[in-house]
Amino acid sequence: MTYKTAPDEVSIAAVSIDEEKSSGVIPQVERHIYVSQRPSWYKILDMAEQHEGVPTDTKDYVKE
Repeated sequence: MTYKTAPDEVSIAAVSIDEEKSSGVIPQVERHIYVSQRPSWYKILDMAEQHEGVPTDTKDYVKE
């Protein structure tokens, strides 16, 4: 997903990329949103920020 108000930022659904099969560059994760709604099998294994909902710096362009 991209937003007009944040053209340099891209949001990707957690399970939409197969890193082993990807031939392109996979962006680094900067933060996780809606972590309370993630599937029980999806484990967050990096040290990126975690947010229960929408981070305050994105509330202007994301509808909850």
